[in-house]
Amino acid sequence: MGIEELLDVNDVARITKLSVAAIRKFVLQRQIPFHKLLKAVRFRPSEVDEWITTDGKEACNQGLPAAALDEGDLFFEAAVNEVIDVTEGGKDGN
Repeated sequence: MGIEELLDVNDVARITKLSVAAIRKFVLQRQIPFHKLLKAVRFRPSEVDEWITTDGKEACNQGLPAAALDEGDLFFEAAVNEVIDVTEGGKDGN
């Protein structure tokens, strides 16, 4: 098996026809497989494909459940910082 080119949140939103916000919520709630590279969230295409055919269908049909994250969680803090960076006109817009 070769190395897969990783996808970003925008790529996954385009592939799944969901909004970027929905994908970010799935990541925050750990409902979609993802990988953290420093501060970046990336996805393997094969894992996204598997998620779409199994967990993703159920998750999308039921809607996004309420987040149950602890604000002391480092991932939560990184995600909040990323959202703040985007709303304040961050460099890359992701």
